[in-house]
Amino acid sequence: MVLSTYVNQTNGSALSSANVTATNSTGIIQFTTTTDGTGWIARQEVIDYNNTGGTRTFYSNYTNNSKQIRVYKCKVKLII
Repeated sequence: MVLSTYVNQTNGSALSSANVTATNSTGIIQFTTTTDGTGWIARQEVIDYNNTGGTRTFYSNYTNNSKQIRVYKCKVKLII
């Protein structure tokens, strides 16, 4: 699964150099990166589930937190 994230300020303008951390449903950090000048991060591959002996353990829903002084809302685009 591929994850894209866009971070913007409350006035709608893109937020550059914001730290973005994605955590899966088990609380494990999948990646940490920063936004570029347009407010987007580079696409990140994340694990949707693990199949062990026919038993699937799902790691979605992912939580994205972005910080630059305070927490901002993020738009998340999942490409499955």
